[in-house]
Amino acid sequence: MEKVSIIIPVYNIKKYLEKCVESACDQTYKNMEILLVDDGSTDGSSSICDELAKKDSRIIVVHKENGGLSSARNAGLEIATGKYIYFLDGDDTIENNLIENAVKHMKKGFDMVCFGYQKVYLDGVCREINFQVRAYEFNSEEERIDFIISIFLNYCIGWEAWNRMYLRANIEKYNLRFFDNKKIFAEDIHFCLCYCAHVKKIKCISGCYYNYMQRKDSIMGEQSRRLNIGRMNELVKAVKLYFEESPNCQKIVEVIPIIHFWIIKDMINTALKHKLVTWRTVYKAVLGDVDDIKFFKNQLRKLHGFKRFLEKYYSGSQVAEDLSLARYLVNGSYFGLRVRNRLIYKYSKYFDIRTENSKNIEKQYIDFKRRNNKIYLIGTEDFGNIGDHQIAESILEFIKQYCPECNIFEVTASEYFKHRVFLKKYIKKKIQLC
Repeated sequence: MEKVSIIIPVYNIKKYLEKCVESACDQTYKNMEILLVDDGSTDGSSSICDELAKKDSRIIVVHKENGGLSSARNAGLEIATGKYIYFLDGDDTIENNLIENAVKHMKKGFDMVCFGYQKVYLDGVCREINFQVRAYEFNSEEERIDFIISIFLNYCIGWEAWNRMYLRANIEKYNLRFFDNKKIFAEDIHFCLCYCAHVKKIKCISGCYYNYMQRKDSIMGEQSRRLNIGRMNELVKAVKLYFEESPNCQKIVEVIPIIHFWIIKDMINTALKHKLVTWRTVYKAVLGDVDDIKFFKNQLRKLHGFKRFLEKYYSGSQVAEDLSLARYLVNGSYFGLRVRNRLIYKYSKYFDIRTENSKNIEKQYIDFKRRNNKIYLIGTEDFGNIGDHQIAESILEFIKQYCPECNIFEVTASEYFKHRVFLKKYIKKKIQLC
């Protein structure tokens, strides 16, 4: 049995620490070292670490001055001796068969094994986050770039450090460490993206093995209430610098503007969702949060040169809408944004004519539009979550049973994401909803 190093950063989490470490010790896979990195705790977590180490010889405690989450994880990497590396946050827990199942697939030659997780809320409600069960193999840099843009940036395997297992040899060979989380937001994205730039084979397996506790006083709970565009801008700068200094990563450097925009757009959508800003105030809010405005705007300007490239992955109208947003973030003209987007909605079929996916969905819609008694079912599951698939099937059966005279037009979540501009144009509010 190959050794696994479980790295657990600890900082003022005495209420949760014992339960977390217990979930690690109770793994069905036994050949492990559990590295508790005490990052200068002041609430008694330090002594708890020492007491836990007395109960299990596999537990190794490191005490250090406070340096942040990234510093603690890096300290764990410095002393890890396992063939495989797994990161576990000290206020969360894992299922007892996580390590065994992950190692089983790592032994098949994969450089990274990803899995689902569940968000656990204070009221006991759990929400599963599953990913499509699939293996990815890269035989060229073009295939790797395709993976980064279409899979990684679209959160198809997650962005977190803790929902995957790594090969320590790769981490050391390519000098991978977590970037200072005091300077950037989502250091996990930085680490995982840089790791993916070097590996050959990745596997996403079925099952939710990580219990992600949703606490308002957690690091992520506090950060989710901030805009964080500026720190995301610094994240992309750090990624760009790493790729520029790494061998065989020059082609990935060329698509940095795409990586930059997709990460920034995700943060803006999150801010809009939590009502931190409105579309009218986005420009002022974003620029007020960004320190290096020159880098920020330069990457957005370069995005327009990738128009044809992006149409391989998204509909023409979706690309036009994204480029419109990028232009707004550069010049701040809200009126121009509104005018451009209205034109995109109105003439979406002309934007979409180049892409086969758009042609197919338009043809399906036009054929469907001629029918009577139509029902549109939008946003159904198309990832690996069995429960959500069953819910979607149940909805379909319900409609067929109680509305046998109706015709159903189903649009999955990913189809809606790619073709929402086209769909918004033709599915009007006047359609009766039930």
